[in-house]
Amino acid sequence: MSLIEQLKKTQRVLSSKKVYIPVLVLVFILIILATLSYKSSPPKASCDNAHNNLSDGRYTDVIKACETELTKDTSNLQLTHTLATAYLGKMATSADKKPWFTKIYTLLSASIKSTDNTESERMLGYAYFLIGNYPAANDYYNKAIALEPRNSVALADIGQLYEAINNIVKANRYYKDALAIDATNELAQIGEIRNYYRYKNFATMRDRATKLLAKTDNMLTRASIEEILGIYELSQKDTARAKTHLAKALSYNPVMPVALASYAKALLDDIYSKPFGNISEQTKIPESLALQAVTIRPNYSYAYAVLSRIETLKGDKEKASEYGLKVLSSLSTDTLLSSEDKKTLAKSFSTSTPIQSTFKVISVTEIAATSSGALTIQKQ
Repeated sequence: MSLIEQLKKTQRVLSSKKVYIPVLVLVFILIILATLSYKSSPPKASCDNAHNNLSDGRYTDVIKACETELTKDTSNLQLTHTLATAYLGKMATSADKKPWFTKIYTLLSASIKSTDNTESERMLGYAYFLIGNYPAANDYYNKAIALEPRNSVALADIGQLYEAINNIVKANRYYKDALAIDATNELAQIGEIRNYYRYKNFATMRDRATKLLAKTDNMLTRASIEEILGIYELSQKDTARAKTHLAKALSYNPVMPVALASYAKALLDDIYSKPFGNISEQTKIPESLALQAVTIRPNYSYAYAVLSRIETLKGDKEKASEYGLKVLSSLSTDTLLSSEDKKTLAKSFSTSTPIQSTFKVISVTEIAATSSGALTIQKQ
């Protein structure tokens, strides 16, 4: 029965019983509120509402619905890409990425064998990117571009790849090309925002970041922006704001090593600024955060620097020295830090007594799992 029919029926019943108008109005309002409440309840898992579920990070709902639907229509390419996008979302937000990579590879390899398709090639490239196989990612991205030279998302993906290996000039070129085709490309916008930070154009960086946050409903885009703003506030020694932004970033994506290590450092800065209490208790949370960062990214030298600083606070010089050595040994393979950052850490930890009270990270180079452009569903 429709809302209008419900209202008419109620009106007839109440009129026959000579109920006063105020009561009739109250009943109408209650019916309307009940109807609105029903309409505002969360939608059932379905590939029909996949876009909203993907933006909100409800990847499991999409996977459950689309896997079922795909068994009924195995040749449906759009359905395949929707499911692959959900797999990529789970992969991006999971510490163990291999099981999701296997699912994506199995799903998309079959579609590539049956037909040349830009989106399948691009998505496989992003899957390889997330596990750190950059040569394979580059191969698939280039196949996508060969099929569709003006694919904005693929161009931004290549920009992200170059940024990951610290080739900022080429990265910026691809980001600009992507935005020239589609000014709303969020991955390319995030790349430009990081670049404003990198070159200390903080006013523009904050303006662009705030505007993108206001427009996007994509969870991973929000994670990236909150992380950048958090690191900026940390560099300005505003630990309260830094912690707020970084906590939001990690609520959207809990496996961001830069956000984890930066949040740990913000907590340590608070400890330094206050009278010492029970150091072992005070450092439990920042230590846990930094350890999570190196578990996710074993060669992340900045997280080892944070751990070394924690052990120094606790008075364990031997353990602090061990972490200091890990800082130095991981610098050559660490792709999350710029050359300038690496020089800063190398200088701080190259002596027998590291200058751990002064080290800081200057740039923002967290790339892979926090980006959202690669999780865009393309029109077929």
